[in-house]
Amino acid sequence: MLAVANYESANGHYPARTSSNGLHSWRVAVLPYIEESSLLQSIDLDLPWDAKANAELHELVPHGFKCHSREDGTPFTQLFAVSDRGGFWTGSTPTRSTDIKDSGSHTLVLIELDLPGVNWMSPTDISLDELLELLEKHGRLPSPHPAGVQMAFASTAVRCVPHEKITAEYLRAIVSIDGNEDTSRFEY
Repeated sequence: MLAVANYESANGHYPARTSSNGLHSWRVAVLPYIEESSLLQSIDLDLPWDAKANAELHELVPHGFKCHSREDGTPFTQLFAVSDRGGFWTGSTPTRSTDIKDSGSHTLVLIELDLPGVNWMSPTDISLDELLELLEKHGRLPSPHPAGVQMAFASTAVRCVPHEKITAEYLRAIVSIDGNEDTSRFEY
């Protein structure tokens, strides 16, 4: 989350969910802010993340994108942006801090989910609708942590939100940035 915030400080806006050509993830854009500038310089940004020229880099998962309770050596990430038309992540259009009308402590930026097979370089994330489907189907979100789901907010706070507190209403409220939700009842 600090890397995303530092990106905003340096650029005047947060990173877009995907690169302007849609070939790379926001995770690639924040590499200089997690002390991985040399890795960014090795990536051919004009080619898709999974192109042969970038294949060697797939396996080099930056430390900041790994779940520390899951050290299985895979090139997969569990750190996702939640996209929604009215949310923080809308695609290739970057969000500015002035766009966020909700409290930063109630505006979701990143979420850690136990989803299979998403390479850290891939522009694959999750939509709010997909998140709501997972919640409805399983009664809780897939998390590598038994107590709850790690979430990072625009205030730069990172919290483990207990499973029982995560409802469809809560998710809709924290994904939205328009300031029209009463999030005071969602204290945990």
